[in-house]
Amino acid sequence: MVETASSAELLDRDRIGGRHPVAEANRPKALSDLASDVLRARRSRARIFGEDACLFGEPAWDILLDLYVQPATRPVSVSSACIASGVPGTTALRWLDQLKRRDLVRRFADPADRRRNFVALAPRGHSLVEAWLRTRIAIAQTEPVTQIPTRPTDEVEWLRFYRTLNEAQLSVVQSFLYLLDKQGAK
Repeated sequence: MVETASSAELLDRDRIGGRHPVAEANRPKALSDLASDVLRARRSRARIFGEDACLFGEPAWDILLDLYVQPATRPVSVSSACIASGVPGTTALRWLDQLKRRDLVRRFADPADRRRNFVALAPRGHSLVEAWLRTRIAIAQTEPVTQIPTRPTDEVEWLRFYRTLNEAQLSVVQSFLYLLDKQGAK
């Protein structure tokens, strides 16, 4: 079911692209970048595994991450969210319904064209995605740095090393952003 809105709400949605304005304004760039990295990694995995990629499907998570990284100025159509899920359209629509029932996303009509619908993270969905991203950063900051692999053929060790290196870089960026934020507050 699509939400109906008063004309004041439609004007407000049109101005903010259907997003939750408080959540959008407070979203740290590092979290948005991490969410983008996770999406890119998931899409890379799908390309690498090809037809076997269906073994790793999490369409609801792909939808949530995709909605999180979208800018507030660009409303996301239902069809775009379905494409982001990586599953057939009817399956994606079922997942969107599940997400809406659990108050993780919301659907609303396009104020300019009532035949089209948009989807956005609901405040609860935004908070939960952000909590997961913050947890992911915290885990990366507490894991010990892996030693450089000694054998060039040890792919698993190299993958661990690069993952740890990327996580360490993220930690450095987080610290830098924190310091910049602290300086700006003075």
